[in-house]
Amino acid sequence: MPIVQMDCSDGYGKPANAKLAKVEHFIAGIVANSLGALTTLVLNGYGHDAMRIAREMYEASVNAAYLIRHPDTVEDYLDFAWVTQQKRLDYLREHLPSSLARISIESAKEIEARFLAVRGRFSDRRGRLRNSWTPKSLRDRANDVGLGDLYRTFYEHASGIHHADICGLTSQATKGEFSVDLAPSLTLMEGNRQSNPSVQSAWRGDEVGA
Repeated sequence: MPIVQMDCSDGYGKPANAKLAKVEHFIAGIVANSLGALTTLVLNGYGHDAMRIAREMYEASVNAAYLIRHPDTVEDYLDFAWVTQQKRLDYLREHLPSSLARISIESAKEIEARFLAVRGRFSDRRGRLRNSWTPKSLRDRANDVGLGDLYRTFYEHASGIHHADICGLTSQATKGEFSVDLAPSLTLMEGNRQSNPSVQSAWRGDEVGA
């Protein structure tokens, strides 16, 4: 799993702007937290669930690397938050009006004002809003920063597990039959038996080297 190395530069030897530095710092912290969660799950026999977290770590790593390479996009990355919040506000008004009481009038007005200020940057010629802060897909961004091979291999597999498609389901089946490999399980560790004997021994409660 790639962990983006922060170098606090824009890729051209110039100091990163303050917003980019803060975003990169934030993403790095989140990925570090996720690594702790992933390790905890793997060591306790929940490897398939760890794959879901690893998938999110990959997405974060791609975004962090892409922002470093294209620092001019950091404003779009940040300001798309107002598009997301406006969409949620519109949904509540149409489908769950009773929930609007949780949002103050001042907050709603700020969301609407901020949204109107950035809307043009995220709309096509017909005024339709796009669904992401960038028109480039995750796959395109991954290719741009040299992580494209992992997209076609690791990420697509992890996405199958995350979305519970048939490939994701069968990857969690007991070998030789269509039955769930119930956790805790060492299935995902079997390939590392020789290289990491201490991990499996510790999981079983054995003494290492016994």
